Amino acid sequence: MSEVDPVALARNRLRSPEDYARFQLFHAAHQSKLLQRFVDLKGKRILDAGCGTAGFATYLATLGNTVVGLDSEDFGAGMLRAALDFARSQRAQVGIVHGDLHHLPFADGSFDLLVMNSVLEHTADPLRVLREARRVLVPGGLAFVDFPLYYSPYGHHLAQFFPVPWQPVVFPSRVPAWLDERCPDAKTAAHHKGVFASLSKLTLRRYLSLVPQAGFERLYLRKNWFFTDEGQKMLSSIKRAVVERRPALVPQAIATAAREFAPPTFLKFLFFAAIFPFQWLPGLDELTCPGVSTILRRPLS
Repeated sequence: MSEVDPVALARNRLRSPEDYARFQLFHAAHQSKLLQRFVDLKGKRILDAGCGTAGFATYLATLGNTVVGLDSEDFGAGMLRAALDFARSQRAQVGIVHGDLHHLPFADGSFDLLVMNSVLEHTADPLRVLREARRVLVPGGLAFVDFPLYYSPYGHHLAQFFPVPWQPVVFPSRVPAWLDERCPDAKTAAHHKGVFASLSKLTLRRYLSLVPQAGFERLYLRKNWFFTDEGQKMLSSIKRAVVERRPALVPQAIATAAREFAPPTFLKFLFFAAIFPFQWLPGLDELTCPGVSTILRRPLS
């Protein structure tokens, strides 16, 4: 079986709910490697809070866990039906629940692990959501929370319509009119207006202050990096060549990238490479770091 092409997955992810689920599934495999450093991902009760089309939930279920995916359908009717269909297509048993992250419909201590993958930035009250996450976890239970930083170059979630970094953040009042001009139809425009309006403008500093307020201990924080999908694929291939001591793979990776890069995406790659060092500077990291991944723990007492 040929390897999955991450560039094709990223480019096609918005075509249909199934395409987005496959995009989630691919990234879930990589994110789970981080999780497995902290918990054995087998035989656990897991809540995917804000599951979307359930790619992450599906992957975790295939590892031998009991998984529930919960979401509303604020950004698309039929999403949860599509999530259930996708899980079944992968022969995974996933419970799908319609619900609100601010008021989780589960008893205290129902889960060993909770996942919030690119969700918290869409919630009206992130502190309440984190407190609910803590409540439904067993003592000692873990939460994986990752999200893009609002003030990062494309933290506005509208990169496909605004290639200029930070544009919607600098001119937020003009976004609805711009979307009307740039989207192919009114339904698409309305969807993306809703996505943008849902953003809580969550920053790293604010999030880190909310974690202890919600009653969590922070075990791990990683600042994520992004060099365009084409760039990520090229750099991952080069890293693999170095790790496996196969230098012949390096020119192959560069040649593949040369075919996949269009001039605009190559310029973006250079832009991200130039600002990358600044994500390690306090304050500037909010503007340059694409997002963060964290592992939180509910204390035993």
